[in-house]
Amino acid sequence: MKWTLQAAKDEPMEEVFGLYEKRVEWMKQRGLRQWDAGYLAAYPLSYYQMQRDAGRLYLLKDAEGRLAGAAVLLSRDGRWPDGDRASACYVHNLVTDPDKRGAGRELLRQAEALARARGLTWMRLDCGEGSAFLNDYYEKMGYIAAGKCQEAEYRGVRREKRL
Repeated sequence: MKWTLQAAKDEPMEEVFGLYEKRVEWMKQRGLRQWDAGYLAAYPLSYYQMQRDAGRLYLLKDAEGRLAGAAVLLSRDGRWPDGDRASACYVHNLVTDPDKRGAGRELLRQAEALARARGLTWMRLDCGEGSAFLNDYYEKMGYIAAGKCQEAEYRGVRREKRL
């Protein structure tokens, strides 16, 4: 399948936010706790609108132009220590449509290509330390554990991949 990653522009933000709502419900039904009930309150529709307006929200679309995934790509991340921030792309709020198999892998692949084109040398992200599924998934994608982070009740594993 052909996928395209592009910066969000004029897409209906309700559709993008709906994808997050769908994924939260999917996780809840499977007992996965990466994003609990507080996730949507912490990252409401207005957050994604702000990220879009700042040019940081990217959308993955399938060959028919339908939304398959989204992520916020940042140049700085408070969950990571200071240092070589200028050489890293930080992935946040990565979501895919549960019905679009392979979309997460493709979103990361294309985000990595975008980061390489910008001269960056690292992709960084984090996921809940209690999420065995996601930690295994990112490990298989080449994202090695690079420490831990904590923000309020959230405890995460920082992961990075050299590009």
